[in-house]
Parts: sequence; C-alpha cells; structure tokens
Amino acid sequence: MQRPVMNPSFVYDSPSKARAARPSRLAWLWKALRFVGRLLMTSPFGKRQAFRNEEGTHAGRVFRALTYRLAFVPLLLAGFLAAIVAAATHPGRASGGVDPLSFGVYYDPVNFIADDGARLDGWLVPVLDAKRVLEEKDATLGKRFPAVVLVHDFAGSRHQLLPLLQPMHDSGFVVLAINLRGAASLSGEPQTFGIREALDVKAAVDMLRRRAYVDPEKIALVGVGTGANACLIAAAKDKSIAAMVLADPVSNFDDAFADRVGRDHKWLPPLRSLFRWTFQVMYGADTGDLAMDNYRNVIAERNVLLTDGRQRLMEGAQIRGVQQFLTKHLTAEVASVR
Repeated sequence: MQRPVMNPSFVYDSPSKARAARPSRLAWLWKALRFVGRLLMTSPFGKRQAFRNEEGTHAGRVFRALTYRLAFVPLLLAGFLAAIVAAATHPGRASGGVDPLSFGVYYDPVNFIADDGARLDGWLVPVLDAKRVLEEKDATLGKRFPAVVLVHDFAGSRHQLLPLLQPMHDSGFVVLAINLRGAASLSGEPQTFGIREALDVKAAVDMLRRRAYVDPEKIALVGVGTGANACLIAAAKDKSIAAMVLADPVSNFDDAFADRVGRDHKWLPPLRSLFRWTFQVMYGADTGDLAMDNYRNVIAERNVLLTDGRQRLMEGAQIRGVQQFLTKHLTAEVASVR
C-alpha cells in the first residue's frame, strides 16, 4: 500500500513556451516560390560537371555568348511570320444557312475539282425548271443559255451571294454559286485572297462549258471582295469570259493582309516585305497577282462593271443594275446546239 505524497510540487510550463510561435502568413508563399525555383533550375539530366570557358578576354566571351543567343532570332522570327500567315489564311468555314430552295429556286448540288486538286462544291441552278418545260415543251430542247458564276469574298461562302441567285435566275441565266477552297465542305486548303482561288473559278467555268445547255461563249463572273480578284485573275487567262461584275476588289496583297490581321499593329509596316515573302514561300503564290494596276488593260478591253461596296451589291438598285449589264452582254441571242 502506497502512502499519498504530502505537499506535492507541480511544475508549470513557462508562459513563453506554452504557446508555439505562429508562422508568418507569407511563409507558405515563400516555400512555394522556392520549390518552383528549384524545379525550374534543376537539370533533367542530373548534375553535370561545371564548365567555364576562360579563353579570350572578358569582352570576347560576352560577345560570343551574345552571338549564340542572337543565332536563335531568325528562327523565332520565321516561326512568328509563319504562324501569323497561317492564321490569316485559315479563317475557318463560314456557318451555313438557308439554301436556294428557301427562296423557291430549284438547284442541283455539284462537286468539282480544281487543277491543283482542291475539292469544291456549289449550287447549280438551271434555267429550265419543270414549269418552263411543260410550257415550252420541245422548244426548250437544243437551246444553250448564258451562265453566271457567283464568287464569294474571303472568309465567306456561297450563302453570301444568295440574294443575287434568284434575280440572276429570273433573268434567264444558268447560275452557279460556288464555295471556294477553304470554304468548301471537302476542302482544307488555305484561302489566298483570290490568287489560288482563280483556279477554283476556272474549274467552275470549265464545268459549265461541259454542260449541254450552257453556251460556252456566254459565261459571266460576279465576284465580291477577294472573290472579285479571283475572277479578274481567271479572266485575264481566259479571253472567252463574256463579262465580269467586280464588287470592291482589294488593290494589293498588303491591303488584303492588313485587313485580315488588323491595321493597328505597329509591327505590321516594318514586316510587310517579310510577310509577302513568307506567304509566297508557304503557298507558292505570287502576291503580285493581286495588284490591280496589272489589270488595267483587262478592265479597259473587256466588259467589266466595277461597283463600290460589298454589301451594296445586294441592294435592290444594284441588283437591277447588274441584271441590265449582264443582259446586255449575255442575252443578245440564245445559241443553239450545233
């Protein structure tokens, strides 16, 4: 049996040690920064023996180090130029909308291929519909009719020129509204502001000439924006194009490119020549094909209607003017199959 201890002595903790010191509120942030710093500075290949180049003077070593770093500048600049050009020439496909049937116009969906392999599609609206065949019967057989190709603007689609489709059809024209490369459903090619799109226009014209009901010598082109440039480039190589309606074509490559990337960038003017060179190397296209000064003779010697404003072409007064112009140059007489 143990006796109770009399007069026990208790040892109390010192007030200064009873409460642990609180860490600073920024301590966790400092630890995180140290961890990130060590992570960034740690070599993934393990420790290496330190190397120091002591040859030459201090100024020479600084010069060599600066030269090594400057060697990467051309690579970075080339990557920057290529990225900007690629982004500018791949605007993505425009969202679809209504088709000619929404306006009561019958059409055939067509697909064709350009000379360089670009896959294209379009709406082909023939002159003859079931009502007209029933009315005229055999009189419609053997006739060839004039045709009009509608060419949309950069980053647009055939829907852009849908307001023109029915008026052209009502005027007695075979109408073909095409999707250029980059806008067609089966095309992944870049859009080149009308330069290579001229091959698309040529392919559309060639397809119409193979149709038995189209007069091959009565084909007109209607283009908007860079689509007008594509029409002009194609017509310069094809003297059989009967007429053209060009709405607000771009004057040169620099203007077209600036409209795409933005004119407010201070870095754009000093790099214009480099952007032209990069564009030509990437796509094998000559930017000089967009210079309107090169087509003065074509415009002066051919049946060309130039209009201002891309949206104004869709207005009623402008549409009537286009109808009158094309009727004058396309429907003097309707050809017959020989």
